Amino acid sequence: MMMNEPLIAAFALTAGVLLGVMFYGGLWWTVRRGVSSGRAALWFLASLLLRMGTAVAGFYLVSAGQWQRLLLCLAGFIAARLAVIWLTRPAGETSLLNKSLKYDLSKSCHSERPPRGLSRQAGSRPSGRSEESAFASDEKQIPRPLASE
Repeated sequence: MMMNEPLIAAFALTAGVLLGVMFYGGLWWTVRRGVSSGRAALWFLASLLLRMGTAVAGFYLVSAGQWQRLLLCLAGFIAARLAVIWLTRPAGETSLLNKSLKYDLSKSCHSERPPRGLSRQAGSRPSGRSEESAFASDEKQIPRPLASE
């Protein structure tokens, strides 16, 4: 029985890859079809239910109540996600990592609007209060212990 464990682990990993290809490939196909359809909401809803149902049922059957199999299946599912993203990338794009880094850096460094709660002027407070009045509430009278005699 110990010899079958690597075979079962390979099956769980392969099943996860197949589930992931089905899930993410189906998502890619749905987006391509749904955008040009007159009933896009129906396409997306039906696809979501079918893909989620198949993936959850597949995870349940493959795991057979063992967390190790479930973890291997999940690893295959994530690997399939990366593969589908790589295979469906635009023609001129060579690296997905560079695109995501450029996006994150451009959003954080060159933002047109400041994050919520911050104003455009450095040093000013969002509520319009001055620094002195903002800290005035912090200087409340704190009761001090009585000095022992």
